[in-house]
Amino acid sequence: MRRADYIGAKKGNREALRNLVRYQFRSNMHETDPIKIQECKDAAVRGLFNHMFYEASNMSDPLSRWTGIHD
Repeated sequence: MRRADYIGAKKGNREALRNLVRYQFRSNMHETDPIKIQECKDAAVRGLFNHMFYEASNMSDPLSRWTGIHD
């Protein structure tokens, strides 16, 4: 939820992102299958990692997204 707040504050769609995260958690709230629960956790971690990787790549070379030139 904190990451959704952070991203939403930067992009201006804070409430939409918070509602999306809430919806995902609430839709799986009554899940009891341990395998399905682990799949949900893995998907959440993967999403956080992908976003953090994206942000880190933008911070390391901010001009690359404007010029299209990558190392």
